[in-house]
Amino acid sequence: MSDVAETKPDPTTNAPEGSSEAAAVAEETPKTEETKSVTETVVEAAKDSVNKTTDNVFSMFGGGPKKEKKETEDAVNEPSGSSKAQKAEGDEEEAPESPEVHFEPVIHLTEKVETKTNEELEEQTFKMRAKLFRFDRDSKEWKERGTGDVRLLKHKENQKTRLVMRRDKTLKVCANHYIVPDMKLAPNVGSDRSWVWNAAADVSEGEPEASTLAIRFANSENANLFKEAFEKAQQANQKLFEQEHWFEFVERDYYTNHYASQVSVATQPDLTKVPPALASQVAKMPDVKRTVRLVTEQHVINKDSGVEGFPLRSWSIEIYVLNEHGEQVPATVFSKVTYSLHPSFGDKAIQTFKNPPFRIQEEGWGEFDMQISLTADKEHSVTHDLNFALPRYESKHVITFKNPKPALLALLRESGPVPGDENGVKSKRAAGGEESAKKKKKVDMDKLADGLQKLGEDDLLQVVQMVHDHKAPDSYTKNDVEQGEFHVDLYTLPDSLIKMLWDFTQEKGAL
Repeated sequence: MSDVAETKPDPTTNAPEGSSEAAAVAEETPKTEETKSVTETVVEAAKDSVNKTTDNVFSMFGGGPKKEKKETEDAVNEPSGSSKAQKAEGDEEEAPESPEVHFEPVIHLTEKVETKTNEELEEQTFKMRAKLFRFDRDSKEWKERGTGDVRLLKHKENQKTRLVMRRDKTLKVCANHYIVPDMKLAPNVGSDRSWVWNAAADVSEGEPEASTLAIRFANSENANLFKEAFEKAQQANQKLFEQEHWFEFVERDYYTNHYASQVSVATQPDLTKVPPALASQVAKMPDVKRTVRLVTEQHVINKDSGVEGFPLRSWSIEIYVLNEHGEQVPATVFSKVTYSLHPSFGDKAIQTFKNPPFRIQEEGWGEFDMQISLTADKEHSVTHDLNFALPRYESKHVITFKNPKPALLALLRESGPVPGDENGVKSKRAAGGEESAKKKKKVDMDKLADGLQKLGEDDLLQVVQMVHDHKAPDSYTKNDVEQGEFHVDLYTLPDSLIKMLWDFTQEKGAL
């Protein structure tokens, strides 16, 4: 049979499943014959073409000849480094371990910094959860400040107590001020668990400002506990403020050191500004104190008292002043002394004496307490216990002279030093006090001092600057850095400066 007459079955219908595999094997089998006939070459080419077409048709529908995994003898030496090749090479060999990599930070963080709030030197005397409000003067309505613990903190060194409140979570300060004597807790209208008060210098917003605050507690019991602790701290602060002359003429630069230690750092206040409530308190002259000694003598006299068991006695009282050395000197600082005796003395119950030692002498059988009024610039009242336990006894009382005028200062100087002596003002005020007052008769010094108290913060700072720029060499001014106060004696200022202060205060509408 010839090669041309030979026919082949249709591969698309009669080709067995393994035909393609047989063809592949046949291709891979090494050929022994050196040459092939033309007919065989054509037939093989036709088979290859039909197989490719069939595979493409079925592959469109997910079919096609089953793919088998081929494993070659060269897989072991495959340069790709596949896991199969490595596994075939030998299971006993382990993969090399990856080297440990050490990373160094590009930027080194600083060490932990301890944050201080200036509360470390304070002890907590009260703590209660509450909600705080502040009255907005612009919108005329209450604004909520936050909810948290309101605390009263007492400084361990100066013993002053302040009120501090921080918001929950954020710990932002929403109230921070001293509890000063002029504060008053008022009950909120229609509520028994809330209080309202005015804080003249609250620094919770960074700068001291006057604020009207309201606080509300969970119940009336908590509110009453807060009020009790508040008033207790208020009384304790009042004594401390009076001792330090807290309400004095305050200068901007010297206020910072005193107040900075009492403000939480978290509020970041501008401490170069003076709280208006403190700056508006002007001290015309530092206070002068003197100790008064009352000397009482008594003895039994040979007279009938009319009361059995109570002999009649003669008693007397004299008044003196102690100087800086504790020595007894005449009380010339007082113009008169008035004794208020027991009503049983009748017309003699009130007796007045105008010359030192202001001696009073009476007879009686009973002991009692009497009121003694000492008149200088004003009346200073003391209570004296008249008793018959000893034939002679003494009692002491401290009298404070506020803003003494030149004439009174001259009298006070007889019993001890007065403010201004250390600045060389003694001769001026002692010898020329009355003359200086006459020169200033056109200016009412008391009215000027009262007007200065009414000035605002910025105006007061201008007053301080005016005093610094125009004072005389012998003018009394004192910068108390520790207490944060500025003292000035208006009577030692030059007439031109007094006139400037008067015109300035009058221009501001404070007179």
